[in-house]
Amino acid sequence: MSDRSVISLFREEELPRYDLSRTPALVRLLDDRLPDADDDLWRRWGSFQSEFLDWTRDRAGVSPEYVAESIARLAELFEYRGPLEGDVLDVGGGWGLLRRWWQAGGDSFFVVHDPALERFLSGPPPLYRELYSGALERPMTFVAGFGEELPYRDAAFDEFVCAATLDHALDPQRVLVEGRRCLKPGGRALVILHCAGFSGEERTLRRPFGVRLGSALRHPLRSLKRLLRGSKDPHLHHFTVEGLVALMEEAGFTGVEVRPYGEGSGARAFIALKA
Repeated sequence: MSDRSVISLFREEELPRYDLSRTPALVRLLDDRLPDADDDLWRRWGSFQSEFLDWTRDRAGVSPEYVAESIARLAELFEYRGPLEGDVLDVGGGWGLLRRWWQAGGDSFFVVHDPALERFLSGPPPLYRELYSGALERPMTFVAGFGEELPYRDAAFDEFVCAATLDHALDPQRVLVEGRRCLKPGGRALVILHCAGFSGEERTLRRPFGVRLGSALRHPLRSLKRLLRGSKDPHLHHFTVEGLVALMEEAGFTGVEVRPYGEGSGARAFIALKA
């Protein structure tokens, strides 16, 4: 077993900005604001982030069938692409569920970089603990922070993953540029996102009515709160396939491949190789 530490992935000048007392499980950002964020945009992002956390709490009550279907879709994608390997940077990865498809080496790291510290501290709900048990048993370091400003060395990671995240980011293009910077030469990228399609194709972010009704019956107080609050889209951005491919190419990714997954879903996987 190597004596290598996850701290070795960080730029030395960035370390004073973090609380390292709970390493390797948690690296906590001391100032939980992106330093150069515009005040109005920051307030807007904070509002959307609160909505997103409420949305994820509601989604935590989905049925086993819904979670199993999501796992099946991801399994099909990773069967096509191959597993995650080596040091992985999962920006916006929450609970780090994609560790299920990670071939962890003896000295490799899976780093989740995410601003939603609450999700890490509270942990996934029982259903996710059950269905992702193999993933959750694998090592992970959660780093609290923003994808727009990654503290890691250039060419530090073998894989860059960004799943269902760019539509919540302050600056999606900056997240992609930073992710590319942190990739080793020949490293791989995987972006998973709901998009509008190539030619006006319709997409739906809402869950099927039966799933939403089941969640409402299981969690009536939560559902009443959502009804009183109003149905607000928790996504800060929306993308077309062409638009997101262009952003990835502008960030320096090459070999971008678009792959639909899940029948009837607006989700797409964007598989890229770094130049």
